[in-house]
Amino acid sequence: MIENERFILVIEELKRHGFIRNYSEIPKKIGRSGSLLTDIRKKKQKVSTDILNSLKKFYPINVNYILFGKGEMLLESTSVEEKMKQMQEEIIRYHRIIDQLNYTIELQKEKLEAYKNQTSNSK
Repeated sequence: MIENERFILVIEELKRHGFIRNYSEIPKKIGRSGSLLTDIRKKKQKVSTDILNSLKKFYPINVNYILFGKGEMLLESTSVEEKMKQMQEEIIRYHRIIDQLNYTIELQKEKLEAYKNQTSNSK
């Protein structure tokens, strides 16, 4: 099970690059047993595509490296911190849009109220 050995190397590389602080983070993050890495390391469990796909959602792992030994261990991508910053900026942008829409709604309410007052006074 060479894939298991490459998988462990990739996990160590993630730690070395600061994507993870400790090995117990990984099973928690992907909803697996805490013994996952130990079982893979001891070849009690084979690395499955489910595990790889779950891991790929959180970390820039190269699945082709793990399965076939091709390419780099980690994919070139933005770090988790950079992705978080991008998401925060996007949230701020959406908040601004919501604020603008709320302002427009309030103006429309005022205009509608003024129109209602105007039409009721003219009767």
